Amino acid sequence: MRRENKKFWSNGHTFLIYFSILFTLVAFSSAEATTSVTLTPDSLSADDPGMTELTADIASPGNTVWVDIFIDADKDGIIDPEEAKVMSFSLTDGTGSPEIAGVTNTNVNGDEDGTVNSSVTTTLKFYDPPNPAGQFIIQVTDEDSSHAEAIFTFTQAATSQSISGTVTCDGSPVAGASVYIESFDDDDCDVGAAITDQDGNYQIYLEDPGTYSVDVDAQGYLGKDDGGSELDGIIVDGHETGKDLKLFNGNRHITGTIKDKDTDQGIGGVWVEAEIENGIEYWSEAITDHDGSFDIVVIDGTWELEVADGDLQAKGYVGTDLDDIIVAGFDVPDQDVSLPPATALITGSVEDQSHNPVSACVGAETEIEGVEYWSETVTDPSGNYILGVIAENWEVEAEPLCEPYLIEPPEQYISIADSQVKTLDFICAPAGAISGNVRDSNNQPIEGLWVHAFDNACGGNWLGGDYTDKNGNYTICGLPAGDCYVQTCARCDGLNYVDEWWDGADGTIDCNQAASVNVVTGQNTGNINFALEPGGSVSGTVTDSQGNPIPNIHVYAQAETCGGNWLGGTNTDINGNYTLAGLPVGNAYISTCAHCSGLNYVDEWWDNNSGTTDCNEAAPVSVPLNSTHEDINFTLRTLPLSIGLKDIESWPLLLGVQTCHDDSGYYIRFRIKVVDGYGVPDDIDTVQVIYPNDTTIVNLDLHHTSGYYKGIYHKSINVGTALDDANSNIQEGIYTFVVTDKHGGTATARDYLHKNILSDLPGNFSPDGVTTENCIPTLSWDAVSDAEFYMVIIAKSGVGKVYSAITDTNSFTVPAGILEPNTAYYWLVAALREKEGWDIDNACKAHADMADNPQFTTPDCPTPPAIDLKELRGGPDMGVFTYNTLAGTATIFGHVVRDANGVPGDIDSVVITGPGGTYTLNYIGGKWPNEGIYMYAVSGSLANGLYTFTVTDNGGLTAQATDNLTVNILDPPDGSSFNPADGATDVGITPTLSWDAVTGAAGYRLEIYDDVGDVVGIYFLTTNSFTLPEDILSYSSTYRWTIFPGDNATDTDNSSGLFESPHEEYYHQFTTVGPTGPGDANGDGSTNVQDVICIINVILDTGTASGSPDCNEDGSVNVQDVICVINKILEG
Repeated sequence: MRRENKKFWSNGHTFLIYFSILFTLVAFSSAEATTSVTLTPDSLSADDPGMTELTADIASPGNTVWVDIFIDADKDGIIDPEEAKVMSFSLTDGTGSPEIAGVTNTNVNGDEDGTVNSSVTTTLKFYDPPNPAGQFIIQVTDEDSSHAEAIFTFTQAATSQSISGTVTCDGSPVAGASVYIESFDDDDCDVGAAITDQDGNYQIYLEDPGTYSVDVDAQGYLGKDDGGSELDGIIVDGHETGKDLKLFNGNRHITGTIKDKDTDQGIGGVWVEAEIENGIEYWSEAITDHDGSFDIVVIDGTWELEVADGDLQAKGYVGTDLDDIIVAGFDVPDQDVSLPPATALITGSVEDQSHNPVSACVGAETEIEGVEYWSETVTDPSGNYILGVIAENWEVEAEPLCEPYLIEPPEQYISIADSQVKTLDFICAPAGAISGNVRDSNNQPIEGLWVHAFDNACGGNWLGGDYTDKNGNYTICGLPAGDCYVQTCARCDGLNYVDEWWDGADGTIDCNQAASVNVVTGQNTGNINFALEPGGSVSGTVTDSQGNPIPNIHVYAQAETCGGNWLGGTNTDINGNYTLAGLPVGNAYISTCAHCSGLNYVDEWWDNNSGTTDCNEAAPVSVPLNSTHEDINFTLRTLPLSIGLKDIESWPLLLGVQTCHDDSGYYIRFRIKVVDGYGVPDDIDTVQVIYPNDTTIVNLDLHHTSGYYKGIYHKSINVGTALDDANSNIQEGIYTFVVTDKHGGTATARDYLHKNILSDLPGNFSPDGVTTENCIPTLSWDAVSDAEFYMVIIAKSGVGKVYSAITDTNSFTVPAGILEPNTAYYWLVAALREKEGWDIDNACKAHADMADNPQFTTPDCPTPPAIDLKELRGGPDMGVFTYNTLAGTATIFGHVVRDANGVPGDIDSVVITGPGGTYTLNYIGGKWPNEGIYMYAVSGSLANGLYTFTVTDNGGLTAQATDNLTVNILDPPDGSSFNPADGATDVGITPTLSWDAVTGAAGYRLEIYDDVGDVVGIYFLTTNSFTLPEDILSYSSTYRWTIFPGDNATDTDNSSGLFESPHEEYYHQFTTVGPTGPGDANGDGSTNVQDVICIINVILDTGTASGSPDCNEDGSVNVQDVICVINKILEG
């Protein structure tokens, strides 16, 4: 993809924050005008940060004026029709920049004199040079249409080297185009910019000799990456002339309006950028008019639109991803976009370790109900920033700009509510750089090839990368001091070369043979060179069962089947086509990975036929030298319509049907997960539940979606305010959930409700309405009779849930690191009963209204980080342990980190030290904002002894924990002994899973996932078999399972598994039976003597049925059903 050009008026790193200066220029105005404008000063250096103060006298107090900046290419001081507007915003007399919680959002221009006095003053800030050298006209237009203009100039100083040329379109000069120069020698930084004059000419002076690239853009024209709009690899050692650039005409238009999401009013002065990449990349751009409308010149193709980040900050809005637009033979109108205004602020600073300010781009990303939002700004000259956002959990990062010897600090995570202001500071550690050259086997430079560095050759952390220029040169900046490992990545961009690791000699494709490169702070380690051999390619098309192309699905190659060495991967294009380039000559095995791309298809291996889900049946594909093996095609089936009774957000609780009770009454509640490969809710017709009496049918409503093809449907029905009402109106027995899609397909799941309604409610909560003594308070409440356990939920106003836990007693101590100091929380307790297989059938809580729940405030307590070695799902401690598979042995380090200031946002480092060395652990995720899991893997087994985990936060506070390792490698489990076997069908819905015992294993972790990768159950066992409880599996559904042996039930030192990468898509698979109808009392798919026993247990109230015990369908379960089943057995 083409890089974004920096413009002072629009770039990913824009202008605007705060300042003032002296010097005054009295502007000229229209003859009748009551408006005048002055600029202080009227010129700035194009190469340095700066600001100018604008003051305008206007017609009437309280008026709103527009400030527009135009290019003055011919420098005549007149705004000609062909001279483009490049910046635009409005000001209202007496209205300053907006405030949130007393903090001014200085990104947004306001009247800085703060008085309604027929005069406005504001500061234009240009904090991200270079700005384009040239002359501009600043126009202020009042409500009565009177206007005044002032000339403003960005100047550049002459030096001993420059690049100059002419910009044309169809042979005619283009005036007012923006030309940018980027350095290949200094972290790909923009180092100069200029506006073309009336003859299309430009000259940009450079501070140093070096290798540079030049590109151009202009409103109303197209740029083209291989058509002369970009020139790469210009070696400058003096004045380089004749570097001419071309722009191109379009023949179509995309039009629309950028609007305020709340008011539906247009947002003026926002840059809209468009890109298309169909082998050749084009780009175009336009700025919105005062009413928010835009018109972008394009050609036929699929265009990706984006609103420029910095403009949104300057207008006080948050950005979001826009849909791609297909242009085919006609203009495309009405492409309107609504954006949310910023309702909260993140502020802070970016500094180096000596606390010097760092020029940086600060950006934030989040996702709300499947929609991605982002926000971006740049630091001011003091290193400070203000970032407007909306209420949500945000990932925030700071990228140093043109600082090759500073490391980009780790991203931070923050949860923020509307009307809040929170602070995040970033510290950039010192760095070094490496550089080299990449050539082919004929000693010719390879241009546009990605080279990247890792802290470990085999599976290490990515540190940085760079593309080669036309001379094959690259420089990777911002690397930490110490050893790193460098690899080419021709496959990243579809180049047909076999990638290599640097080994100090000829290069190697084996990561184990890579040699380390020493990175020195403040220095560039050079001569890390490569000579790449040509490879071969494999190509094909991936379609669904209806023949439609599947875009963006991952396809990859391995040297062997079932876990062989990975050779390369790529994603399909919009037509479902893919090409795996740069593969070594010889045999490869090709597979799809829909799971890798978050798509809802069943993956296949190529088998020279119709495809297979069994890797053992894969057929080799021959990879030819400098050629392509074509037509390696796949036809994938969509994952079927299915129902899950596991709550995808509240593992491990299974829901289905429940009785519920609070201070507003008694309820029966239904909640299920629906999966549909054709989309939820788009393809869903009805979602219903049928009561045990088979006559009552209730429609469920969509609660929310999770991605494209999963959603939660629910319904709560009030059954009265007294226990007798509830017992009378709630039926015990099997509730059948039926989902019907718009293609006529159906899916069915059943859940047996054990009616043991909890009559009491939790009460007498402590603490409530007080400030706690510390930040690890013990919460307590009166026990609820018949409750088996409790779920505790802690929440914060405006944010929602921040933590939850399950306890079997009526008290709970909040772990260290969860609660922030000086913060108000509310909390609630749900009493639960019947947790067979985590299937909660009966629940109660004190209050229906969340505001009525107990509350407490934490004191001003210290907030050091905390370490917990306990496995979060109730299993053995993590700590340090060996993990052995058929592919070899690794040593795993892992634990939970909690920090009240955010995880991983407030975590500086997580380090393990012991007899086997010192290693840094990586954050791999977490459910709560103040809790996360850190892990790291080392190839091989390490020395026995005591290992110490140390967590250090950004303030220097630490926490430590130790774990002793005694190595005793366990053999991997025997996959051939698994029962049911891989690929088994017609498996009952309460199967017994078994496997051969592993010598030395004291326990086993059993994992079961459904066909879309959601966890169904995780069980920690001491035997080598387990019968799944009822209500866990559904009929006619596919599941995956595996086991992980461990040598200790409480603190595992040695574990093993079948797979080097334990992802659920590799697990053993089985499919359950379909329901056989009345008489299949235990739901195993057949009618036999076990059903007789099941029915007798139901009659005697000593057991339950997960199938259909009412064999004769008379509405009750009695001895007649026993006779009915016996007759069915005898009839065969």
